[in-house]
Amino acid sequence: MIILNFDGEIKEKLCATVGTFDGLHLAHKFIINLTINTSKFLETKSAIFAFVEHIYRNKDLILTKDEKIEMLKKIPLDYLILLGKDTFSIRREEFLEILKKRFNVFWVVVGYNHRFGYMKEGNRTYLSEVLENFEFGLTIVPPIKLGNIEISSSNIRKFIKSGEIEIANKLLGYNFFIEGKVIKGKGLGKKIGFPTANIYIPNAKIIPALGIYASRTIIDNSIFYSVSYVGEIVENHIFDFNENIYDKQIRVEFLKKISDVEKFESIENLRKKIEKDILRAREFFRLKV
Repeated sequence: MIILNFDGEIKEKLCATVGTFDGLHLAHKFIINLTINTSKFLETKSAIFAFVEHIYRNKDLILTKDEKIEMLKKIPLDYLILLGKDTFSIRREEFLEILKKRFNVFWVVVGYNHRFGYMKEGNRTYLSEVLENFEFGLTIVPPIKLGNIEISSSNIRKFIKSGEIEIANKLLGYNFFIEGKVIKGKGLGKKIGFPTANIYIPNAKIIPALGIYASRTIIDNSIFYSVSYVGEIVENHIFDFNENIYDKQIRVEFLKKISDVEKFESIENLRKKIEKDILRAREFFRLKV
């Protein structure tokens, strides 16, 4: 894969898709795979023009900029073109001219609700009207559903915020995650027998509903079962684990919300609640207590 910015240039004919791709969920994967397969049929190169910075949404992101780029790199496309905030000042006509003249786009694949150009003035209706002027081929992908739920970033955000993480994960096609370096907390968990690996939630990242989750923690490509508390930070108790991992980069994947946040008048009541949450999480993973 060759990675370019929007000021780059490509001589080879392209079959391309364009979008924000927040979450890179199952519908996005369908569109991208259709782009790859169409490029093979047309004997062109495949490309994705991805908005990795946004002026309309700079919070509640399913994927941060870096996470999105890393996931896009793993897709078997010929080209990845990264679009920054400055792209949003380009009028729709000029945007299409750049695709045609500088990047030699021959065919475009987009979702039915794709918007582009200054003030989101470009849409599928406009694309259909000006198609012949720019000599593009065009495929518009209709809504894609899982059961009776449309697979969309907005729906996934709704389920993450409500704590319905299992539904969100089905729509994503992978487990929603938060990554970060392990930081030192107040040490309360360790004092009462439940040490935690704590990470900050990136500013732009969507925050799951406050509560306790059965989770998986990935450390140096190894997977551990865990239970995670989501508050201002993620406090993560890893089962049967006692290594020092301060400053290590870890990933916490959320699998199921198992209880809500409660306030306790005593440490003993807090300890009992944590024990109950750990038992619920172990039952979820079908582990022996």
